[in-house]
Parts: sequence; structure tokens; C-alpha cells
Amino acid sequence: SASTYKAYYSSASGGHGTVAGLLIVGSFVVAQSVRTLDDVFLALWAESDATDAHWLTMYCAFAGVAFGLYVLSSFVFMAAAVVASRTFHNRIFKAILAAPVNLFFDVTPAGRILNRFARDIDQIDMLLPDYFVQFLQNSCYFLSAAVMCVVANAYFAAVLVPIAAFFFGASRYFRRSIRELKRLEGVSRSPIFS
Repeated sequence: SASTYKAYYSSASGGHGTVAGLLIVGSFVVAQSVRTLDDVFLALWAESDATDAHWLTMYCAFAGVAFGLYVLSSFVFMAAAVVASRTFHNRIFKAILAAPVNLFFDVTPAGRILNRFARDIDQIDMLLPDYFVQFLQNSCYFLSAAVMCVVANAYFAAVLVPIAAFFFGASRYFRRSIRELKRLEGVSRSPIFS
């Protein structure tokens, strides 16, 4: 949900989640836009039957700028992910230290507490940034490809709408299912650590 992404970016930017999120998403959008312009330029070059070095120079320049922007946007995101991970760990650690003994430590198994610091923080550190970079890159790629297809053939928009509706419906169902599976996995792993 939007509140989850805002919390993640707020942790990464010292409370300015919307600004950080827009900066990171914007960098991926700009990188993909340059990449799409590179493809358009290549199509124009193929249609022109020209063989001079000007076309090759322009194509290489577009490709180099697109590559540089992808590297820069990934670097910015990973730097934000490291800060967010530190912030989440510190918040959880402070909350555990501030918890009352009789209401938390006597009731919560030690395995569940260890599970939060071992598995959950590991997922925030390792999996979440990787999945989110892939999500941003693939979303930008899909949107640019869909726009190019609609520009080339306007009838594609009629097919795209039902496909998108099916995809979003399936993703809502999948998210609910995977959330319950992760919860059950976390509960079942707790006795192993205790």
C-alpha cells in the first residue's frame, strides 16, 4: 500500500518519505524514458537507410546516458535502502528495550524475538531492496512498452485495459494469500529459535 512505501521512504530520508519516493521513482522513470528514446532513435535510423557515423554516435550516446542513469538510480535507491534498514533496526531495537518485562518478555517466546531480528531484518536488508528495484525497473519498462504499442497501434489500448484489470485483481488476491503464508511461516519458525 502507499502507506508502506511512504514509511519505507520516510525511514530512508529522515521523515521526508514523499520527496524521497518521488526522487527515486523519478530517477527510474527518467532512465527508462532515455532508454525508450534510444529504441525510437534506433527505429528511425533503421528506416532512414543512412550509414554515416552520426547515427551511430547518437545511438551510442543515448545508450551510454541510459546506462549511466540506470546505474545512478540504482545507486540512489540502494543508498536509501541502507539508511531505511538502519532506521528500521534501530526502531525495533528501541521498542524491544522499552517493552515491559511482565507484558512482553514473559508472554513473547524468545524465538519470536530472535526471528524478528534474524529473519525479518534480513529480508528488509537483502530481499526488499532487490525486489523493489526489480519492480521499479520492470514497471517502467512495461509502461514504456505499452505506450509505444499504443502509439504504434491505438487498438492495443482496448486489449491493454482488460489485461491490466485482471493483473491487478490477481495481485490483490496473491498479496492476501502470501501475507497469511508469511505469518504462518513466522509463527512456525519461532519454536525453532527458542
